[in-house]
Amino acid sequence: MMSLWLKHILIPFLILTSVTCTPFNSSSTRFLKCGKRAALATFVSPMAISQTVEVLPSVKTIVDRLRLWKLFRKEAESDAIEALSNAISSNLALRTSSCDIYFPSETKSDDKQKAMLFIPGLCVDHTAYASIASRMASEGNIIVAVLSLEPFRLADEHFVDLKELRKCMQTVTNLWNDRNGSKNSSLDWSIGGHSYGAYAAMRLAPDLATYLKKSAIDKIKTVMWAAGNREEFMTDLSQRDDIDAIVLLGSNDSICSLNEDSKRYLQSCLPCYTCLEYINGANHDNFASYHCQSDTIQISRLEQQKQVSRKTIGFLFDHSYHP
Repeated sequence: MMSLWLKHILIPFLILTSVTCTPFNSSSTRFLKCGKRAALATFVSPMAISQTVEVLPSVKTIVDRLRLWKLFRKEAESDAIEALSNAISSNLALRTSSCDIYFPSETKSDDKQKAMLFIPGLCVDHTAYASIASRMASEGNIIVAVLSLEPFRLADEHFVDLKELRKCMQTVTNLWNDRNGSKNSSLDWSIGGHSYGAYAAMRLAPDLATYLKKSAIDKIKTVMWAAGNREEFMTDLSQRDDIDAIVLLGSNDSICSLNEDSKRYLQSCLPCYTCLEYINGANHDNFASYHCQSDTIQISRLEQQKQVSRKTIGFLFDHSYHP
C-alpha cells in the first residue's frame, strides 16, 4: 500500500508542482515553499483521499488487534512482585534485559549445576513467575532463567528462537561463573514453559538439544505446564531420542482441557514414556501469579505452586518418572 501511494500519488505531485515552482536556485525558502505546496496538493488530491478510504479498514483492524492485545495482557500480582524484590535484595535473583535469573541459595560442587530456561505464557508479564521460579531455585538447587518477552509478550518464532536462548544462556553462565569465581564451568540446561510458552519450549527443544549435543543417554529435559490441547501449536518430538519431556496439567484448567482425542494426539507428538500428570484442583493461571479470570479455584495458588515445583524438580533430577 505504501509503495502504491508513493508511486501514484506523492511522486507525480512532487514532479508536477516542482516543475511549476521556478526558479529552483533563487533561494532555499522558495524551494521549501514548493515542497510544502507539493505535500498539501498530495494529501488533498482525489487519489490520496480514495487511497485513505481504502486503508481505513486495515487501520481499524490493527487498532482492534492492539486493543485485544492490551486486554489479554496479564500483569504480575503482589506475591510475585514481592518474591522478586526479596530475592534481589537477598542476592538470589537478578534482572537483566533478556531474562530474570533466580539462583539457588547454596552451591553444590559435586554435580554439574542444573539450569532451566523458562518461557512465559501468552501476554503474561515474566515477573508473574517470580514466586514459583524462586521456589524451584531454592528447593531444587536449580538456576531458573525466566525469559523476558517484553514488550509484545509473544513466544512465537519471530520473537523467541535459538539465538535468543543462546544469548540468555551466555548471560546466565557468565553471571554464575562470576558468583562462584569460576571461569570455565558449564551448566546442565533444560527448557520449560507455561501455556503458549510451553508450546514454544516444545518447538525449541530439538534445536537446543542439537546445539547442546544431547544424546539418548544425556537428554535435554523439556517441561510443559498447562499445554497440549492445541494441535496447531505442537511440534512432533516423537522421534527424538535426545529429548525427555513432562506435561503438568491442572484438573480445573478450562483453557487447556484435554479430551481423549487431544490426549492421544499430544502423546503421539511426545517422546516415548512422556509423563502426563494432573494436579488435582489446579487451574491454568495459578501456575504463575496473575489475576485468575477463567477457572474455579479448588486449591490455593501457594499449594498449586508447591506441587508444580516439587514435580518439576523431581523430573529434572529423574525421581521416579519412568518405568
